[in-house]
Amino acid sequence: MSEIDRELEVGQAEQTEDIGLEASEPEETEEIVLAVNVNDEVSAKQAEAWAVGERAGDPVGQSDPTYHNNAKYYAQQAQEAAEQVEDQSEDSEAWAVGQRGGVDVESTDPTYHNNSKHWAGEADDSAEDAEAWANGKRGGTDVGSDDPAYQANSKHWAGQASGSATAAAGSASAAEGSATAAGQSATAAAGSATAAAGSATAAGQSAGAAAGSAEDAEAWAVGKRDGTDVGSDDPTYQDNSKYWAGQASGSATAAAGSASAAAGSATAAAGSATAAAGSATAAAGSATAAGQSAGAAEGSAEDAEAWAVGKRDGTDVGSDDPTYQANSKYWAGQASGNATAAAGSASAAAGSATAAAGSATAAAGSASAAAASAEEAASAAALAANFYGTSSTAAATQQKVVTLTGSAPEELSTGLRVTVKFANAQDYDGKPTLKIGELAAVQVGNGSKGMWDAGDMIDFVYDGTAFQATSAGAGGGGGSAVFMFYIDADGYLHVTYPENTRNAPEFYIDADGYLHAVYADE
Repeated sequence: MSEIDRELEVGQAEQTEDIGLEASEPEETEEIVLAVNVNDEVSAKQAEAWAVGERAGDPVGQSDPTYHNNAKYYAQQAQEAAEQVEDQSEDSEAWAVGQRGGVDVESTDPTYHNNSKHWAGEADDSAEDAEAWANGKRGGTDVGSDDPAYQANSKHWAGQASGSATAAAGSASAAEGSATAAGQSATAAAGSATAAAGSATAAGQSAGAAAGSAEDAEAWAVGKRDGTDVGSDDPTYQDNSKYWAGQASGSATAAAGSASAAAGSATAAAGSATAAAGSATAAAGSATAAGQSAGAAEGSAEDAEAWAVGKRDGTDVGSDDPTYQANSKYWAGQASGNATAAAGSASAAAGSATAAAGSATAAAGSASAAAASAEEAASAAALAANFYGTSSTAAATQQKVVTLTGSAPEELSTGLRVTVKFANAQDYDGKPTLKIGELAAVQVGNGSKGMWDAGDMIDFVYDGTAFQATSAGAGGGGGSAVFMFYIDADGYLHVTYPENTRNAPEFYIDADGYLHAVYADE
């Protein structure tokens, strides 16, 4: 019997004694005890609900005031919050220094080589590269002979131009001393001087601001971007340190040629031609050496521009700038002036050998043409390089894997040519892709289902975006047509394909301007 039951019985007994009756009313006593026990059970369930969100072991409903409002629920919330804080702490550490709990992150972690510490290092390296391309120093220390910027930076080429200007001045003095003999090459010297002056004027008009990248620094230094000669639309084309050094050297050579021409006419002309050929060879050697110095620079383009043309972001440098009257363009101007002086001395000389001068001019022109032809031939040879491979990929598979025979291209460059012999037909319902060696897979722009049969050999050219087939099947299968599209001067679209093309489509343009091809059933 509980303590409450005993108290109730005692109370009933005392009440009975007071009124003089017997102490026996069990039915009323049982009812009171039952009510008290029910209240105890309700309180216990309430306590259980507030503690763990359950009543008699069953989860409370959403309408219960203890739903998501009990001790157990809040304890779980606190535990989850603590775990989230711990995860966020590790994420912060990873994004900051590439570590989680003091251990380097794996290569699969999104912060691997993509955290603040990593990029800070990259920025520091780029700054050093930019400094090297501008003035041949890294952290204020001269670069070593194994550095790609060694003797291939803007400051170096400015020095080269200075040396050429000095040589031009010496040649001018020699020409003045032998004015009478120099008269036989007056026309050639004047032509060289005019060309140098014209080049200086044209170069002065092309000064521009370099945007802060490593490629710009390289371009201002040697006229290349990532090892490739800049195009004629590039602001550094014929306006970089190496170019102006060459101009200064050319002026010096022209002045020296004027003095040497005094010895004779035809002989001097032949010598000029030989010298011009030698200069072309030396220039080609310099270009090859400069091509080996390709690198990335980030943030010192203004220094490169200053050493090249004496400007920073298109504005002339001040007299306190280290490149003031010490840049490539300045020294080229000095050389041009010396050449002009030599021409004046030669013109004052008695006698004129127009024929000899004409021969020298022709020889120099031939040498220049030869150098240009050699450059064009080299460029054409690079584009004409053709690779050969085979593919045994299943006919219905989109990506055709090509195994190359012999040499392989290092990258997907515009003009890349490859001939592929296919063991299986092209039965993929759409445009196939080619995976050449280790290069990424690229779509065949004019490809289609049935484009080739098993055994066909197809030529492809990469246009900078996709491969374009330039030949029909010819390797043993029937072959399929390659459709060539072009727009004439009047804006009309034309389609050409071989006469014996099987399953040739009909083309039409819909109201929205889209081109469609309709194939007849085979």
